[in-house]
Amino acid sequence: MKTEYQVHSTSTDLPWLVLVNGLFASYDLWEGCLGKLTEHFQVLCYNSQGQGSAPFIKYEYLLDEHVDVLVDLVDHLGIEKTHLVGISNGGRIALKFASLYPQRSMKVVACDTYDEVTDIMGMKIKSWLRAQEVGDQKHRFDISSPWIFGETFVQNNKDLLSSFRENAAAQNKEAIAGLIRGALSGKVELEKIESPVLYLVGEEDVLTPFSLHERMGHKTKKSVVKKIAGGHASLYEYPENIENFVVPYLIEPSEVSL
Repeated sequence: MKTEYQVHSTSTDLPWLVLVNGLFASYDLWEGCLGKLTEHFQVLCYNSQGQGSAPFIKYEYLLDEHVDVLVDLVDHLGIEKTHLVGISNGGRIALKFASLYPQRSMKVVACDTYDEVTDIMGMKIKSWLRAQEVGDQKHRFDISSPWIFGETFVQNNKDLLSSFRENAAAQNKEAIAGLIRGALSGKVELEKIESPVLYLVGEEDVLTPFSLHERMGHKTKKSVVKKIAGGHASLYEYPENIENFVVPYLIEPSEVSL
């Protein structure tokens, strides 16, 4: 199995939960979120195409191909049904998986995400690709960061952002370009999702705002839409969002309300 993955579990009797990375992230960024999750779930973290330490180089990584990677991985591990939590492009992957494989999907938490590439979404993402083409990885980070991180997080985490910038410089440029191109393609047919879905959106998310998540919620059969602290990377920015919103929803949906 070529896909990089980790399983975190305190008991094999617990239900499965898959965490699906944001576009430029690797599974390492979930580390601060695992504590409360492993009390209730067997947690699978993985790196999709173009992510992690040994990315597979390709011109673009399409949404359907990301879903195929996830299907191959859960098949490899013998996982028949699972909850899914995805952030940003990972939210798209989780929703697409649920739309295609309703019999394998339990509950879905889709955070700071989108279902289709509208004109304005395309303009935002293409600016990252252009920055990638004319500059180095630090330039791409500088252009994309105001769309990704919330203002409060930026004000309070200057040193951490500097380390993120240095890490961006070490990422594979061709793999990142392939990820960005892939994020400009694909669509999720939300009306086909049978699983309950919790849409979470950072109150400072300017890339995929609350209004977008409301629209997605209206198109989804069983959904809740909730604002939380953070920007577009809300679960990474504030891991306590996992304990306060994700875990209660996955255990008992009625505990999270509009």
